[in-house]
Amino acid sequence: MSSIFTKTKRPGDIASANSVIFQEIEPLGRGTRHYITLKKGQALPPTEVAGNLWRPRSIYDLQAGIS
Repeated sequence: MSSIFTKTKRPGDIASANSVIFQEIEPLGRGTRHYITLKKGQALPPTEVAGNLWRPRSIYDLQAGIS
């Protein structure tokens, strides 16, 4: 799997891929049920909980039920 799907991003960072699905994650790395989709060049919005980050996700992870 590409390293783009393992790096976390902060709110305000710019999406670098053409279209990316992001999952909000807690500081300890556990995923929440909050997902967003961004186009290339868009900034990540604020998270629902202060201190959380965004993790890029693959559509294949989501289809397999991995969270």
